[in-house]
Amino acid sequence: MDIDVPRNGQFQREFTLVAQDESPIDLTGATIQANARDIPGGTIIAAAVITITEAMSGKFEMLWTGADFESFGNLTQVARPSYDVKVIRSDITEVPFRGQLNLLPESTP
Repeated sequence: MDIDVPRNGQFQREFTLVAQDESPIDLTGATIQANARDIPGGTIIAAAVITITEAMSGKFEMLWTGADFESFGNLTQVARPSYDVKVIRSDITEVPFRGQLNLLPESTP
């Protein structure tokens, strides 16, 4: 899943993790991480703020802030680091989704 992040703004959204049978994945006791990398598998350049909002319902909120990427890419062009979301439960790490961040140049007022 690709995500658009304005360099002078942020992306914030709530997600619900569901199993193949569409039932919510219980996130009680889980840790969720989302990291952006310069290239897939490369160096971490930023991390999202993750808040589990309803653990038993599989809901969490992810916040990316454009200012966290000011040292990545050209500020006047779209830059595209990769990201992944990891759910860590009972020493098992799962990657339910990953994609590309589209860092959008700042717009003028």
